[in-house]
Amino acid sequence: MSEIPIVIAFDEHYLLPACVMLTSLFENADSDTEYKVYIFATDETKRKSIQKIQETLGLYEQHSIEWIDPADNFSSAKNRNHLTTPNYYRFLIPDFLKEYDKAIWLDVDMIVKRDLSELFETDLEGLYLGAVRIGLKNSGIQHVPWDQYFNAGFLLLNLELWRRDDVAGTARRLIEENDFSCPTQDPMNLVGYQKTVFLPVTYNVYISPKSMKGQKKRDYLAFHDRKSFAELIDDAAILHFVENIKPWNDKDYPEREEWLQYYRKSAFKNEPLNYTERPSALWKWTIKTISMFILNKKKRRKFRERIWTNKES
Repeated sequence: MSEIPIVIAFDEHYLLPACVMLTSLFENADSDTEYKVYIFATDETKRKSIQKIQETLGLYEQHSIEWIDPADNFSSAKNRNHLTTPNYYRFLIPDFLKEYDKAIWLDVDMIVKRDLSELFETDLEGLYLGAVRIGLKNSGIQHVPWDQYFNAGFLLLNLELWRRDDVAGTARRLIEENDFSCPTQDPMNLVGYQKTVFLPVTYNVYISPKSMKGQKKRDYLAFHDRKSFAELIDDAAILHFVENIKPWNDKDYPEREEWLQYYRKSAFKNEPLNYTERPSALWKWTIKTISMFILNKKKRRKFRERIWTNKES
């Protein structure tokens, strides 16, 4: 039985999706695959979460879990809306998992539909990581073209090379010196530029009710050479519910049934979901219009994010 290190991170607000994601991961593992899941979480989050996590693990005895306290690492890092401090913990993996040369990072707003052992064997010789490109022309940052820009929700990390080249140190300096729109994904793309193996889209299929429609949807499908989202979802190893509207807080979420099937098997299956009311288009337009009176672009963005968070979280 081969052991595969999986790393996740969350705070107590994301315990529900974390349990559902782990349920999907364990449910679809092959009989000879053993996942060792490392959870980066503060002591407070661990205290509030350990019972549900242990209930989840108890249904799948071939796997194991170990908690890692990140201490005060990234405690003062910038956040963006639903992208909070635990997202930075992926940069701590090389130092905390010294016994491994490779590891997989998974965002908790995902479900895993296939065994990951074959993916784990991907050759990363001379490369820092494996990831899936987004494939949208509005993605990308300075120094990283849009067609090379990847989503950092799923990462196959070459920990041996990260340690040798102090990649985490480089990423930390980038975070401290810049105000990125995507605080963890942008620096990950910068350190991984031309040092990444691009994996099939099946390992990080975007699901989004806000942005994945119209021309953007057509561009996404064309870039990944797919005819329809139905085809993508059927073939997916991992579905990624991106942005701040999620299948556990929006009853009208597209492809919600894909997530619900694992929720019904999870430690939360007997607890009802609490849905928030989706803001109206008029309300969003009003806030956007008001924000235009704020001349400073950075302050304008922070104003919008604060309003969105209070309304949608």
